[in-house]
Amino acid sequence: MMRRLLLAIARAVALLILVAGFSGALTLALPNVSPAIRYGSALVLGVAIFETLRPRERRAAIAEPVAAVPVGASEDLVEAQRVIDELRTEIQRNREESQGRTDSLTRDVQDVLQTNSGLRQKIDSVESTLSQARAKAAEEIQKARAGNDQLRAQIDREKQNTAALQKTADALQSERENLQLQLADFDKRLASSMQELEGLRAERQRARREIEDARQQAEVDKAGTRASTEAEWRAKVQQASTGHAAALESLRAENQRALRDIDSQWNAKLQLMSSSHAKERDEVQNEGRKLTARVTELQRQLEESRRTAQQLLSAGQELTRQLDEERQRFQSDLHEALDRERQAFREQLDARPAVDEKTLRESIDLDWGKKLQKIVNELTSDHEDAIGEHIEAREAAKAELRSLNLKLKGLEQQLQSARDGRLGLLQRDDQLTQQLVRQKAEHERLEQEIATLRTQTTTVDEKSIRDKVEAEWSEKLQTIVNHMATDHESDVGKAIEEREAARAEARNLAIKLNAMQQKLDGERQNREALADKLRSANEEIVALRSAPPTPAAQPAPLPPSVTPTVPLPVIKIEDEQRAREEVLQFAEQAHEVLRRITSPGTESLPSDER
Repeated sequence: MMRRLLLAIARAVALLILVAGFSGALTLALPNVSPAIRYGSALVLGVAIFETLRPRERRAAIAEPVAAVPVGASEDLVEAQRVIDELRTEIQRNREESQGRTDSLTRDVQDVLQTNSGLRQKIDSVESTLSQARAKAAEEIQKARAGNDQLRAQIDREKQNTAALQKTADALQSERENLQLQLADFDKRLASSMQELEGLRAERQRARREIEDARQQAEVDKAGTRASTEAEWRAKVQQASTGHAAALESLRAENQRALRDIDSQWNAKLQLMSSSHAKERDEVQNEGRKLTARVTELQRQLEESRRTAQQLLSAGQELTRQLDEERQRFQSDLHEALDRERQAFREQLDARPAVDEKTLRESIDLDWGKKLQKIVNELTSDHEDAIGEHIEAREAAKAELRSLNLKLKGLEQQLQSARDGRLGLLQRDDQLTQQLVRQKAEHERLEQEIATLRTQTTTVDEKSIRDKVEAEWSEKLQTIVNHMATDHESDVGKAIEEREAARAEARNLAIKLNAMQQKLDGERQNREALADKLRSANEEIVALRSAPPTPAAQPAPLPPSVTPTVPLPVIKIEDEQRAREEVLQFAEQAHEVLRRITSPGTESLPSDER
């Protein structure tokens, strides 16, 4: 009795170990199947195998030779022996039937394992296809990022060019301010010269009036005293007239020589001043024309840079649009290929025996949906990052264009101020011409005063008067000559300094212009290289569009180690249709979001996206 109890306990432990082993194997092979189904399948397989193993021990016991019935036994014993034989025959037949059922079940299990191996191989092929699609999408995203980096580098170069143009404009502004200061200084000096000339003119008028009054008084005195003193002073007057005539002749000769010398000196000085002023005026006009031409050239270059930036921005937007179209086409082709794979896979599964396919199909659909969702999320995040970078680059380009417009307006204002300065130079030239005319008139007035002084005849101490007049005249003339010489020398020195400064500034401007020209040449070369890259990208896009889609690889059978031991479930058509509609709806929503984000500015964006 104890031996039978121990044997039963040992059999129960062996059955438990067998069921636990099958449960662990099913857990490793089918992790997505529910635990109840795995445990039930393990229990059924364990009991079936255990029952197939039990009769072998009992068959040996039954196969032992049957004891012969004694000859003299009763009929009851004979009947009992016959019943025992029939029971043994029935047991043998039942054992053979159970052995046949066990063999058929083993063959079914082997078929299921082979089916699961084929399904696993197909799943591996689908995963390889998805990995290839992911690699291709990552390559396209990398190309888009490289294009964005090139556009960003081009925008940085445009910013550097704009900064160089701004520096040139600042230099032109400083030069214009220097010219304005020089013009103001020259106007001040001209105003002081005009004031001095006005003072000389007033002094000449006053001396002329005094001489005229003295002449009239002398005529009156001469007419009054001529009758009374004519006889008395005739001889004395004759003698004095002779002496005075000689003295006057000598004085007239000296005055004539002095006047000729002064006239020649004044004419030479006036000619020199006129030539220097004309030369300065020509130089200033030439500088104004050069500045005007340079400002016009800078405006043209600025317009060209603006058009280049606009073209690059439009090219970047066009490239982004083409990449979006190519990505959408690739995604649609990928979805179609995956749908075809799934349809073929389902047809193959439908053609196989429907041995518990529901669980396996659910697990495959779940894995495929997770992988597809992961791929879509990665593509969406990468594309959103690329779109964000494009939007930042576009906004930076717009801000740069606005700053360039402001700088262009500033350059136009500087050009207008330079034109106003040129008008001031013309007015200054007119003032200098009027000043020369006034100086000539003053010179004539002084000559007339000298002539009137020569013609004066008086009986008083003529020598002292003549010495006094000559001393005063010499002092005034020397003062005027000293002032004019000092002013002229200072004007000539300042004009020379201004001319040298203008020449140095012109040399600096020429150097800056050469550097700017070299930069513009480099920008043109960069623009041509970028255009070549854009053309190559367009050709690559056209080649990708024209290339035939790669055929799907034939799925390989799964290895036996990962083959599930439960039948696959049958997927319902309603569930499949609903899942497909959800995937399509998600794809449409993602496409709408991408389209709104990549819009070139014609559609209104929300405040947070702005």
